[in-house]
Order: sequence, then C-alpha cells, then structure tokens
Amino acid sequence: MAQTTKTVVFDPNECTRNRNKWTFEELLPYLGHWVAWNLDGKSIVAHHDDPSEVIRACQELGLMGGEYLLECLPSREELESYS
Repeated sequence: MAQTTKTVVFDPNECTRNRNKWTFEELLPYLGHWVAWNLDGKSIVAHHDDPSEVIRACQELGLMGGEYLLECLPSREELESYS
C-alpha cells in the first residue's frame, strides 16, 4: 500500500497575527523556554527549556518538522532588561 503524505499549508501572516494576540500573561509560563507553535500560531503544542525535548515531544504527538514552528522565548529577566 502506498504511503500518503499530508499537505501542510503555512501562512506566515496568519501565524504572526495569531501569535500577536497572545498576552504577556498567557506567555508567562513559557518564558525562557523553547516552544513549538502550531502553524497557525493559535497554540503552543510543546515547550521545554531544552529544544531537543520540544522536538521529541512534537514527534510523540505525530508532528513532523515542517508542521510546527520552534522558537525560544526570552526569559522574564531578559524582557525586563529592555525596559
């Protein structure tokens, strides 16, 4: 039986719009961590302070590399140093 692949569509504008809707309070638990965003930017599917653990968690969820965005969020201390 032939293996099928799913088509993943990424719209960077939609992702940015949705990620920008997250409030500081909503992001607090993730500060200083690596996060994996779903491609529409509406949710964080995994997070950890070690990026390889985030990738492992995404793989366990059945996500391939092109099906999420990996980002390191600054720590609270880093953010406070900018103000």
